[in-house]
Amino acid sequence: MAHIFIAYDFEIKQGLISDFEHAQRNQPKGIEINWPGRPEGMSQGEIWRNIVRPAIDSASRFVAYVDLPNANVGFEIGYSLSHAEGKQVALARISSAIPAWLESPPFNGFLCPYMESGKDLLRQIQSDNWFKSSARPELGKKVLLLCPPRSGANFIDLIKNKYPAWLQPPEDGWSL
Repeated sequence: MAHIFIAYDFEIKQGLISDFEHAQRNQPKGIEINWPGRPEGMSQGEIWRNIVRPAIDSASRFVAYVDLPNANVGFEIGYSLSHAEGKQVALARISSAIPAWLESPPFNGFLCPYMESGKDLLRQIQSDNWFKSSARPELGKKVLLLCPPRSGANFIDLIKNKYPAWLQPPEDGWSL
């Protein structure tokens, strides 16, 4: 079964919940749609630990409505993309124009389709238009000491004495 979790700013008032409810009533077999605040969902407890995190962890797909700049929704997008290899994420909006805050990194360049109704949400859920989290890189066995040679010379000497195997970029390799 595909689990879909939807994140949104609770200040978005333009019929968003009725769109979610429409999508849930018409969800295809094998798909379960979930969002914080749904009537049959959990309504008490620490929101992140008891409601949002478990729902994101169990979801195979994550939809984030980004009409308003919301730090929690941004964090949940990042958590979803970094949590598990292959988790699928989509940004969405109910406003006709792309929100100004999506014009800058890290979200510029991401597709953010206009979702006029619950039918649009269902189309997104059934589409192949998702970002997929990448494979986690394997950790290396070495440590790279990043300390500018001019301003950090004293620190470099102290660290190199204690950890002589730590690597450093060449002195002329800094471009901070």
